[in-house]
Amino acid sequence: MAVPKGDCDLLGQSVPPSSRAQLGWLSPQSFGGCQSAAPVGVPDGSTEGPVFCLRAALHGGELNGIEIACRVAHRRDPEPLSRTLVSLPIVNLEGFVRHDRYIGDRRDLSRSFPGDPDGAYPARIADALMRDIIRHCDALADLHIGSFYRENLPQICADLTVPELAALDEGFYGLSVLQSVAPKGSLHGAAVAEGVPAVMFEAGAALTVDMAQVEAAVISNIGAMQHVGMIPGVIKAQPARPAFFKSRWVRAPASGIFISDVARSAWVEIDQRNGAVLDPITSSQAEICAPLSGTVSELAQNQFVSPGFALYRLGQRATQDELDSDGEALKQQIRDKARDGLTVPADSQVLPED
Repeated sequence: MAVPKGDCDLLGQSVPPSSRAQLGWLSPQSFGGCQSAAPVGVPDGSTEGPVFCLRAALHGGELNGIEIACRVAHRRDPEPLSRTLVSLPIVNLEGFVRHDRYIGDRRDLSRSFPGDPDGAYPARIADALMRDIIRHCDALADLHIGSFYRENLPQICADLTVPELAALDEGFYGLSVLQSVAPKGSLHGAAVAEGVPAVMFEAGAALTVDMAQVEAAVISNIGAMQHVGMIPGVIKAQPARPAFFKSRWVRAPASGIFISDVARSAWVEIDQRNGAVLDPITSSQAEICAPLSGTVSELAQNQFVSPGFALYRLGQRATQDELDSDGEALKQQIRDKARDGLTVPADSQVLPED
């Protein structure tokens, strides 16, 4: 039997049950010495349940995420909801205004969590977000898109060796899933460390809105809300999804102009030519071949690249035993590197950027 709930208290305000509120989050960001409030949409339900958070635009150019967060928040009637949806569509106001990935001091906010109230500028913003919003939630979808002229399929990235994340992931039906250990300083990694199950949701490219991907993501996030008990009724049968689980980055062997022969979502066979990096001076080329058979889940746009630039991410199916084994091995590698004071390079299971 549904249990009636009281007001939702967030950001110093009370939102009555069965209502919708537009709040403002005052982070340490400022323009000309004046603080600007980031919008926070709060549809508050009528009964007790989990608090589900959608957070977007940690990087200023992540427009798909903004549209996803807004559409989910405004599509749901508050009355039948259990507890509360918290929609924070624009965290990085400075980057959003400038059409830029980074915050005002040119650093990556997505590598600054859990933050420090007395630390550097991005650490203060990260600390405020954790304190004011994230720690009040029971689950988080951390919305991102591809970075630096790279396009992503709609997909979930999470460490599926963690039971709470594997359980949350099941609700995002219809999407690909990639086993990924959260990078140091990431929001979803910091949230998990503090007991808030969080997955990173990737969809599309920077500075553009892909409506087909937005709509697929909206449906999937509503499915996740139903899965965690926020939306009443029987969970609909989930369509089969192209779960990738394991993945590997294919990187540029040399500098030059990258030309791809395959499209995002294409299936490639091992040793198949995927494209080439062309030397603009000599016209020589370095062929790029697939190191394994799999699906192109992330693809760099044709552009000038440097050695080691991430060109493709290939997704490959794996059994749960393989997933657990690989995940534990990677985490041990990270622990060993940290113990020796070394930096862990972008790995087949770790995102180079998010």
